[in-house]
Amino acid sequence: GGNFKPSQKGFVGGTKSYVDFGSWERHTKGIGQKLLQKMGYVPGKGLGKNAQGIINPIEAKQRKGKGAVGAYGSERTSQSLQDFPVVDSEEEAEEWEVSLAMAEGLELDDLEGSFQPKPFYDSMEAPSMPGDIQDVSSCFFWKVIDMTGREQKVYYSYSQISHKHNIPDDNPQQPLGKDSKPQGFALPELEHNLQLLIDITEQEIIQNDRQLQYERDMVVNLSHEIQKMSEVLSHEERAISNLSKVLEMVEECERRMQPSCENPLTLDECAKIFETLQDKYYEEYRMSDRVDLAVAIVYPLMKDYFKNWDPLKDCTYGTEIIAKWKNLLENDQLLSHGGQDLSTDAFHRLMWEVWMPYVRNIVSQWQPRNCGSMVDFLDSWVNVIPVWILDNILDQLIFPKLQKEVENWNPLTDTVPIHSWIHPWLPLMQARLEPLYSPIRNKLANALQKWHPSDSSAKLILQPWKDVFTPGSWEAFMVKNIVPKLGMCMNELIINPHQQHMDAFYWVVDWEGMISVSSLVGLLEKHFFPKWLQVRNAVLPHMGFFFFPHPGGYMQPGARENIAYLTHTERRKDFQYEAMQERREAENMAQRGIGMAASSVPMNFKDLIQTKAEEHNIVFMPVIGKRHEGKQLYTFGRIVIYIDRGVVFVQGEKTWVPTSLQSLIDMAK
Repeated sequence: GGNFKPSQKGFVGGTKSYVDFGSWERHTKGIGQKLLQKMGYVPGKGLGKNAQGIINPIEAKQRKGKGAVGAYGSERTSQSLQDFPVVDSEEEAEEWEVSLAMAEGLELDDLEGSFQPKPFYDSMEAPSMPGDIQDVSSCFFWKVIDMTGREQKVYYSYSQISHKHNIPDDNPQQPLGKDSKPQGFALPELEHNLQLLIDITEQEIIQNDRQLQYERDMVVNLSHEIQKMSEVLSHEERAISNLSKVLEMVEECERRMQPSCENPLTLDECAKIFETLQDKYYEEYRMSDRVDLAVAIVYPLMKDYFKNWDPLKDCTYGTEIIAKWKNLLENDQLLSHGGQDLSTDAFHRLMWEVWMPYVRNIVSQWQPRNCGSMVDFLDSWVNVIPVWILDNILDQLIFPKLQKEVENWNPLTDTVPIHSWIHPWLPLMQARLEPLYSPIRNKLANALQKWHPSDSSAKLILQPWKDVFTPGSWEAFMVKNIVPKLGMCMNELIINPHQQHMDAFYWVVDWEGMISVSSLVGLLEKHFFPKWLQVRNAVLPHMGFFFFPHPGGYMQPGARENIAYLTHTERRKDFQYEAMQERREAENMAQRGIGMAASSVPMNFKDLIQTKAEEHNIVFMPVIGKRHEGKQLYTFGRIVIYIDRGVVFVQGEKTWVPTSLQSLIDMAK
């Protein structure tokens, strides 16, 4: 009864019916059955050439206990005995008969006369049984082989087999010694049950220990949970207390905002209350909906604060108080001065809905040429208002006004220069003014069509724009509108060494720094140096002849005529009447000069001066007792001169100045 646990299930292999064996083929095409029939198989018979195979599948026999194979007798089924009756030896035949008898339900006593025991012989004289068998009558007529233990044992009598219990021990049976007594009491089932109870109790102890450890861990866990919940409870109590105080402060603000309140709340006092909320109740203040709170409390106060405000007259009004509200209401999660989410940032909504309408109203009445007050106003608020609001003011309000004013501007009639009311916006608007530059350049170009370089007002108007326009656009404007005018002016310049007028040259050079160096060099190369070189090449050879006469003392015929002709050519446009007179005098002088050249030619430069003085009725005589650096002084009319190595020096205000002969004559006249 102790061989199986109560939960152990029996083996069902021996109780299964094989009537429907192979019935699965009814759900298939029966390929297996067809193949067997082709090979000669007959249904209901065994396999093989002589149909010697078994018909039914091998049956399994349930073992009664936990012993090894054969511990409880033969495990062959009746079908096995019928299908395999053949034995290999006499011993196997005997075992087969015993097993067959046991299978048919016969007792061992019924088989005593059927078999003869195999005798044991101690010597050659007489046979004997094993030493431990005292009663021959109790001997089996067959031997019993016990293979339930670790070693194989053979029993020959009932006395030997009676010591064998149903559940074999794992340990082999120890033979009794001489002094040892046989075991008088052996209850293997009881021992098994006791061992089973011990195992069960041991498992229960282990389980109880695990449960105890679990309960202890649970107690520690719950202790920590209690401590944690206590802290949470304390925090919640503090939060409730803080929220109660915050609620009291908000209700006090609402009470003081009522029209009937004797001590109305001001914007500055409200800012102090919000500062208290931020300093003492920071967590509650950050968790609260500041947008709704500001809409309910701050907006009415701010509207009342700015109701009489004129930004152009008092540009800094309210900047300090609004800066406080910026620190109190601006959302830290948004970028500073960034974003346009009015639903999440109370300060941005405050500026857009309360402050911005005043700005729109004042900008609509503002005149762009009076830019100073508006620029000062925006400069005062640039660090207070959000960036996107400043961009909106500049793009949507200021720029359209400037654009319209530029369209109406006329550089020929307006007395106020355009840069005086455009350039002050450069620090605030910067690249936003780029669209205005093209129409400004076009208007300036139209105004310069009839301009002459003698008018210096053009430079005063253009000079402030040099660093505003891009280098490329400025150079293109100069090349198109200024450089051609300067070229025409330089082309009208007359090179006259005797009476040079430098105004045109100064008008051109005055634009140095406004036009590029390459443009200025191009003007000089094209319009100045060719004429200057022509005059230099024409005058210097004659002056060299006068200053350094040939050793033979002969003067080149026609020299006087050439000098007079050059003088006439250089002065013809400015002094036409005088030029005609000079031509007549030159012709007379040429006629007289030819005769003089044939008769007498001056030997040195002093004689030449004397001749010129006589021709022009000018007194030329030495000053008695007066010298300069060892050189004799002369009077040429009212001018004091001296001659040094063929050069005439005229006394100036502070020093002696070299001059030409013709200039000396002109000064003396």
